[in-house]
Amino acid sequence: MKKILIVVLIVVVVALAGVVVYQKLNQPETTPIVVNQPVANQSENQPKNCAKEGEINSLSAAQGGGCCSGLTSVSPANTFDSACNIISSQQHIEACVLCGNGVCGKGENQCNCPQDCRSEITIGKFNIDQVKVSELQSAIDEGHQPWRLDTKMVLKADGLAYGFTADELENAKNILTTGSAGVAQYEISHNSIVYTVSLIQPVVGENKIWMIGEISQK
Repeated sequence: MKKILIVVLIVVVVALAGVVVYQKLNQPETTPIVVNQPVANQSENQPKNCAKEGEINSLSAAQGGGCCSGLTSVSPANTFDSACNIISSQQHIEACVLCGNGVCGKGENQCNCPQDCRSEITIGKFNIDQVKVSELQSAIDEGHQPWRLDTKMVLKADGLAYGFTADELENAKNILTTGSAGVAQYEISHNSIVYTVSLIQPVVGENKIWMIGEISQK
């Protein structure tokens, strides 16, 4: 009788163990549920009609305008003196610029965004190399480089070395020419800053060369 009970107990234990193993093997693996957090849409925080970099800001904030996030509104048409005081103001023209990225972009200048735009123009009085003067004058006397007798042509050719662009030099405004004194002056706007370029004749007279003698900020 005892043997029968022992056999029955063994069978029951084995059966229970089998059930447990079976359940373990057939239990589906669970994977952690990852809840994707919504990513904020950058445009959600922008004004409805905001102006992008380089665009004209023509709408007020009340109209859903203004510059897009991260941009600064400046008046690119303003002109300044050497201390960055406004000479003439065009506040109705506002542009949105990315000031602070190290690039002097359209609409930026050394007054409205000095961290990006530094003065690139060489300013001061320049020493005249008499040897060079003699060589250039000799070339003129031999019929070469006749353009050196024309102040505007000299300005356009030599002004590039001082930081002006070809378009700026082309649009330079002649404000003084005194042939008898061998002096000529032009006004040039560079990055909304007005410069005065003075040309001189090292040797005053007809058929004598012109050279850039001084550049100053107005």
